[in-house]
Amino acid sequence: MKKALAAALVFCALLSFTGTIPAAATDAARRSTSHSVSVKLLYDDTYYMGMAYPQDTATSEFSWAAQAFERKWNIIMNPTTATKVSIAVVNLCARPMSMYCDDSICGSPCDNSLNGTVHHKNGFRIIGKTQTDFSLSGNDLMVTLLGTPLCHVNSDGSHGAHLGCAQNDHVITSNLLSYGDILRIRIMQHEMSHLFGCDDGVCYPTDRCIMKGSFDEDENLNGYNIWCRNCRTDFNPSTYD
Repeated sequence: MKKALAAALVFCALLSFTGTIPAAATDAARRSTSHSVSVKLLYDDTYYMGMAYPQDTATSEFSWAAQAFERKWNIIMNPTTATKVSIAVVNLCARPMSMYCDDSICGSPCDNSLNGTVHHKNGFRIIGKTQTDFSLSGNDLMVTLLGTPLCHVNSDGSHGAHLGCAQNDHVITSNLLSYGDILRIRIMQHEMSHLFGCDDGVCYPTDRCIMKGSFDEDENLNGYNIWCRNCRTDFNPSTYD
């Protein structure tokens, strides 16, 4: 999910989790036709430092993000216990964890290579590290939550910001406290949708869609029609069968 920094920081809607975490469907007939997906759920040191209750928050927000997949596509996501990990390249950044990399401090220019040597918070570099440093351990996919902003190089060569990356059964998302609960959950939904075949820039123009940020301020997390007609065509619920 790509979004200008200014837009990413204006969202202030907060969700009060007064109920229980949404439970998976228990109907036997429904489960017999469901798609079970095992998820390795991780959070890094910056997420740990940024959240008052990091493990509980990671578990709760992932469960809310997964609910639309179950209700719309009958995909039952089964996460592991949320576990803290250290991503060395992120921890090496001399800039505050709430700030983007800086050319004078973090190397110049920024490099989108998975094995890049500059800009510690480059999303492509970080997702490359999660793929090499952390095993799926038999799970279908991995979701790693970070508490720091992510940067990348735009197609025109300028330095830009984005909120997450998805590649090869791996997802990383930026989860600054200032984003608010709603946006953090929507970022997860967007990035996980990539793993099921959805793409950026192909949404039906007049439809609302998670793939173009239409729900970034929508507090109705019980809603499940969050994909446009084009993305519904691209979405493959059997990806991990």
